[in-house]
Amino acid sequence: MAKLRNSYARKLAKFLESQPDEEWLYVAMVLRPQYSEGACEVARWMISQPRCPRAVAVEFLWNEAANFSEIHHDLVTGRAPRDPTHHLVREIIDRSNDDGFPNCEIGWGGEDEDGDDDGDDDHISGQILDIRAHARDMKNSPRTTLHIPQSLMPFSGRLPDRSPLGVPNEHFLQTNLISLGAPLRAFGNRMSFVRALAYWLGYRRHRLRIALVWWVLFPLSLVAFLAIRDWTQGKF
Repeated sequence: MAKLRNSYARKLAKFLESQPDEEWLYVAMVLRPQYSEGACEVARWMISQPRCPRAVAVEFLWNEAANFSEIHHDLVTGRAPRDPTHHLVREIIDRSNDDGFPNCEIGWGGEDEDGDDDGDDDHISGQILDIRAHARDMKNSPRTTLHIPQSLMPFSGRLPDRSPLGVPNEHFLQTNLISLGAPLRAFGNRMSFVRALAYWLGYRRHRLRIALVWWVLFPLSLVAFLAIRDWTQGKF
């Protein structure tokens, strides 16, 4: 895969190289490849790594890739990928059909470690039902050129911890994930108000520049112009 161009993407990838599966899944749950090119770079890097857990691949496929249903038609008809997130989906499916993703203790959307299963349809989430419907449609469609392998369907395992493993990593992850487009709400109330405000201001610099030009610099320029005009006309 191509070299990571985004500096935050490189930092996050280097960090993940030495982290356990739980941290990989946490990043996959917060990261949104459709929000920025850098975020998609990280997702595709994670998927390309030999150690990438199957739970991470399933998370990216069904939750992160910009509404899977929008890509569903292209997958059924075999249309070539049109954007980075579509490439991500194809890479996940292709690898799963090839050598696959290694298993880990963590499950995704299936039975947890206590043996509670989704077997009763009344207790299956709408998301899981949608996943099964998409897979069934692709399997039954006569035009389908690419099938979703069973390994990418919800599977049993230990429920993951949805928070970073330690406080030293928390600020690092927040900084880099927000820089790659992750919304502040993804961190819940784990971030202080002051820190959230600082991020909100810091990572919307382009909007602040526009506001500065229109609401500050433009009025000051107008006042300066009128003052110079009055001075040249001897009104002072």
